[in-house]
Amino acid sequence: MISFFVLFEEWDCAAAAAARAGARLCRQLDAYCAGTGPAPPAHEIAESRRLTEEANRRLAALRSLLHEQREQVALI
Repeated sequence: MISFFVLFEEWDCAAAAAARAGARLCRQLDAYCAGTGPAPPAHEIAESRRLTEEANRRLAALRSLLHEQREQVALI
């Protein structure tokens, strides 16, 4: 059960980092479209994508663990 909480915490932190990066990217895009700022740099876009992919990998690991644990539960 400890593994679940560790994986959940890792996913939660990764998802929060991805959300912050996505929000920052949205603000930059909004400013660019409004003509009040430059286009988001390629490295910001790549970083946002990387963080989202990392959060998705951690969620997949969490789901896999839950599936494995569910398979081990004896049915009555």
